[in-house]
Amino acid sequence: LLCSCSAATFKSHSYSLAQAMRFAVEEINNSSALLPNVTLGYDIHDTCSEPASLHATLRALARQGRQEVEVLPTFRHYEPEAVAAIRPDSTQLALTTVAVLSIFLIPEVSAAPPADEEKGSRGVTV
Repeated sequence: LLCSCSAATFKSHSYSLAQAMRFAVEEINNSSALLPNVTLGYDIHDTCSEPASLHATLRALARQGRQEVEVLPTFRHYEPEAVAAIRPDSTQLALTTVAVLSIFLIPEVSAAPPADEEKGSRGVTV
């Protein structure tokens, strides 16, 4: 059972980044000049804790239309729900997700420096 995110602190910067991504995807999808005949999608998860972040990562790795993560002998026929992931804004959570995603050759990109790096800690940028 996942821990509740209700006790977590609301991060307005993370929320703003998620809304900016949502807006950008919708603008690209509604434009006939940008990426014609391609439709982008997104799935936003609250990654307030390590269990919540891991759960969101595993959901992204599930094959389309399924709930379980299947490990196949080859990655040629692997079709996960996501083709890339935007990392959480916490270095610790990002290290957890990249460890799982890298096994399946799914890239994790950063939309902005992690919030804990902005405060001066020396985190790892993935």
